[in-house]
Amino acid sequence: PPSPPIYFRSTKVGADFTLLEWKPPLENGGAKITNYHILKRESEDDEPQKLKTISGHELSCEIKGLRQTITYYFSICAENKAGLSKLCHADHAVCPMKPLDKPTRPRGPIKVSDVQKTSMRVTWKSPEDDGGSPLTGYFLEKREANRQYWSKVEQVPATVTSAVVDNLRQGTEYEFQVSAFNKVGYSVPSRPKGPLDVIKVSYDYVDLEWKAPESDGGTPITKYIIEVKSASRLSWLKAEEVPPNITIARIMGLVEGTEYYFRVIAVNEEGESPPLETTESTTPTREI
Repeated sequence: PPSPPIYFRSTKVGADFTLLEWKPPLENGGAKITNYHILKRESEDDEPQKLKTISGHELSCEIKGLRQTITYYFSICAENKAGLSKLCHADHAVCPMKPLDKPTRPRGPIKVSDVQKTSMRVTWKSPEDDGGSPLTGYFLEKREANRQYWSKVEQVPATVTSAVVDNLRQGTEYEFQVSAFNKVGYSVPSRPKGPLDVIKVSYDYVDLEWKAPESDGGTPITKYIIEVKSASRLSWLKAEEVPPNITIARIMGLVEGTEYYFRVIAVNEEGESPPLETTESTTPTREI
């Protein structure tokens, strides 16, 4: 018979499957390897039970139908016309688990209380699903009801589900949004990937380019919003929208000789990402 296969291991584990890989025996016993036999145990004390037979030219096998509450111990042996090799045991047990993900959005509605002249308390509920990874915290944003852009209010730890918002203007209507985050990412899209590059400048327009966010927050990106402000102003204005498959935009209607800053925001049905901003101002100028 052949010697046992070598380097037998699990190389990928999912919610209900594992991928097993191995190398051929060092000695084939003088005959071609015809099959590999996969065996499993659900306890180190159990006898291995035959699970699957694989052709001798295959060196990997996906095992499906595993349960997340069970730890599995896999073994393999090689077969030729003379018989079976001794068993080779996988170097680690396999425990199927759901892949870690971003949390779902905090549960609403967002409630407002303790309203003062220039402040109020905002309260929300934790997400229904933390994505399999403990929450790290919450990111609270606000905007005036007639504005396009959101601004950061505060980042609070996961044990806190309310925050006092200060420095509000009396008589102004505000909107709030909260995103939860864990070590995987945010429940709303992450900011578009930088840098936000100015790739062309003319006397009345600029072309901008960026990259898609590393995370869509679990819901597909629906569009990007591009905003602009002149260096002499504090407020941002919406300049353009582009579909989610486009990561370039031309911003028209600029004034020659004026310094501008730009930013781009990713949007999905859960909300808006933090903005990605240009790091330096850009001044539209005629080509000479």
